[in-house]
Amino acid sequence: MTIRGKDAWGPVLMMGLLQSALIACLPWLIERTGLSAGIWSLVLSAGMVPVLIGAPLWGRVADRRGARPVIGLASALVLAGFGLVLLVLGLNVQGAWAAVFLVLARLAHGAGAGGIFPAAQRLAIAGIGPKDWSYRLSRLQIAVHAGRLAGPALIALATWLGMMTGLFMAGVLAVLLVRGSRSAPVEHEPENGFLHGQPRSRLPWGPGRPFYLMALLLTAWVGSLQFVLGPVLTRIAEVSAEAGSSLTAAA
Repeated sequence: MTIRGKDAWGPVLMMGLLQSALIACLPWLIERTGLSAGIWSLVLSAGMVPVLIGAPLWGRVADRRGARPVIGLASALVLAGFGLVLLVLGLNVQGAWAAVFLVLARLAHGAGAGGIFPAAQRLAIAGIGPKDWSYRLSRLQIAVHAGRLAGPALIALATWLGMMTGLFMAGVLAVLLVRGSRSAPVEHEPENGFLHGQPRSRLPWGPGRPFYLMALLLTAWVGSLQFVLGPVLTRIAEVSAEAGSSLTAAA
């Protein structure tokens, strides 16, 4: 049986994996770079600005040019951003220079992440009618959370393997996930404009405002918790940065 929509899974898995791996090892990142927890929270948050601005633009491009070119380019940007993070950590760059390069890395991540999900959603519902959209999109959401579980799992292993090894493994796995999605069967995408030949129209924002507000509040709450959890657990447990990262990954 052919599993439809799986060409969208790899990039969203990759995105969740890399983001959660960095969040999990935040105590070690603070020690490695000499940057405070506050600076690191700003560095990680910088990656969200291009997502906020770029996602609607990426969605338009996916409608006009097709989702597969968009998801390929967006995935390359996310991988490039993570590669720059690995380079900064591997060369043991510290202080202001580390902050500059890490912000650039996160901006590249955000620019790509803003395009992955709109394109992945389009691929996920390719070739099916609206009655089956919920099923396909729910599987795509499962892929996101599977990536968010995989990242901390690798960081937990890094206690024995070394933190740089764990992050490098995360990068290799991310590349394999993207390559695997490129080899998945290509499904017919909807015609430009809208699905099944229906005309495009501008959708109203008003009816969805309660859901947008709920998403905003939940994301802000979870993000705040993620940024403080690692340093707080490390301080309370009075353990090394690597052990603190493993505690964060488990949490």
